[in-house]
Amino acid sequence: MNELKRALPVIAAHFILAAAGCLVWALLVDIPESLISPFILGYRLRYAFLKFTDLVPALFISGIMLGYSMAFGKFQNHATGRWSHELFETLKFSFVLSLSAVSVFIILSEGIAPFMDSRIQQYGTLSEDYSGNISVATDFRSQGRYLEAELHAQAALQIWPESADAAKLLNDIRYDAADKSGVSAYAIPPAGSSGTVRAPGASGLTVLDAISQAREYTDAEDFFSAHYYAMLAYKLARETDPNKQVALRVAAEAWNHISSMPDSAAVRSDSRLFSIKRNGYDAIQREDWLRAYYIFSSLQDEENSSDDGLYDPDVERLFDIARDGLVGSYFFLDETVGIEPFEAARDVFFIVRHNDGTSSVVFFRGIAYKKESGRDMAYLRGFEYARFDEYGECRYRILVPYVKMLPYRSGDSGTVPQFLLHSVDRSQPGLDSVPQVLSGSVDEPMQNTLVLDMPYSDMHLVISANRGIPSMTLADLLRFGKKADTYGFSGTLIQSEIVYRLAEPFLVLILSVYALIIAWKFRFLPNMLFKAWWVLFVPVFPAVSWFAFDAARYFLRLFIIPVVTWFPSFSVPIMLAVATLIFIGASMTFFGQRGD
Repeated sequence: MNELKRALPVIAAHFILAAAGCLVWALLVDIPESLISPFILGYRLRYAFLKFTDLVPALFISGIMLGYSMAFGKFQNHATGRWSHELFETLKFSFVLSLSAVSVFIILSEGIAPFMDSRIQQYGTLSEDYSGNISVATDFRSQGRYLEAELHAQAALQIWPESADAAKLLNDIRYDAADKSGVSAYAIPPAGSSGTVRAPGASGLTVLDAISQAREYTDAEDFFSAHYYAMLAYKLARETDPNKQVALRVAAEAWNHISSMPDSAAVRSDSRLFSIKRNGYDAIQREDWLRAYYIFSSLQDEENSSDDGLYDPDVERLFDIARDGLVGSYFFLDETVGIEPFEAARDVFFIVRHNDGTSSVVFFRGIAYKKESGRDMAYLRGFEYARFDEYGECRYRILVPYVKMLPYRSGDSGTVPQFLLHSVDRSQPGLDSVPQVLSGSVDEPMQNTLVLDMPYSDMHLVISANRGIPSMTLADLLRFGKKADTYGFSGTLIQSEIVYRLAEPFLVLILSVYALIIAWKFRFLPNMLFKAWWVLFVPVFPAVSWFAFDAARYFLRLFIIPVVTWFPSFSVPIMLAVATLIFIGASMTFFGQRGD
């Protein structure tokens, strides 16, 4: 225990001085020229943290060598036999210290470093996006394309809100647009709420609940809603359910009222309005949600612009139904305005292999996550999808500027990713963004939605793998290992990384024991006076330790490759067994030391 007390300050000094050195180095080292001002400090601090994390094992080994060589000085003048109690106590406490150091290293390297590294990459990407948006906005301005120029200038301001250059450019664009057109410059309409997402017919209502709702609306003479809920009950009921016929009778009664008493369903006595509402309601019944949405959206606009002050509750209710149906298969164009700066990953590629021998290839240029009403969703930019048959021939290939990804419950498959491929304008029909078919032919339903045959949670894994295998956490590697080949990644490479991550802590423990052996062999003489010139040699210990640890890691990777290749199923037990044997051998070597 006394040796530990003497060695601990030396080890602590290693970490403190190294942390300060990494910070100074990070503040002085050259950074990417493209990095913009608000990211520079964060980049340098995270860079310093990553460098320090990488040095932790070497610093600890160096601290063991130097600290214990001083602590072992008390044994210099008296004999210490092999397998002595003193050596056992020393190894016991140093082992506890090593486990603590390894735990800290694992927390830093697996728990924090991946997020720091991801943030550094994001700084670089956002800086490039900022410069690109400024350049493109300037070009569009010179061409007189002010709307596009303003979009890119605002995107630059989203990345760097305090940028004087971007703010000046935006003002210049708006001034030029106003000067040319005689009106105020183009303005981007604020992205409106897409509403509460709920799939019609799947809102949790039972058959009896829907019939009850239909009767309540019938009593209130809201026959459109009555018919809708009655037909919903009819669809929900099984063929043998007697309530199916009850629902049909309630629906027929409501429809008779709709057909014979048009004016009673409208607040304004307007047969044209009733005819439009009926067409919209017919579209709802056919589940033509897009047509129904635009019909009731235009009716709402007419009501809002009318001066008569009359209000039709049917329009609002049916508009809500149409909108909720719409968002199950479409999304709005303005949902993707300005999201590029918030993308979490770029240039993601993976393959989904299906049980029938076919495969799907997916690529997208960026993904931005969002949570709305407690529901996870994401927007994918530059989405490309290709389907191949069992012979490797491409059936079709599509390209979509933006798609919306949602978790979708698919029977026995669990929750899978669903992609909405068709985006529409909130108010003007015809301004759609649809998939561009690059080769082959695609069925019409496929042009709206696409469901991938893979667990939704695996999307996070393939995105992490695209950032680079070394940047993945051990937890992600363990979950992804057996699935890697399915998604077009090397299962052997993933397994090698898993084995390496598990073996690295053992490597630190083994080298720590050898550091103890070196410290024992070169222990200081007792009562030796400190000489100032020794300070010049202190940096040698961390340098030698770093070289030794780096060389050991290199040979460890060389050893892992054949083990994983020849014994893939037993690579982890084999590696752990070998590491344990080496650790025991190193410990025995230390116990075998003796003092003269």
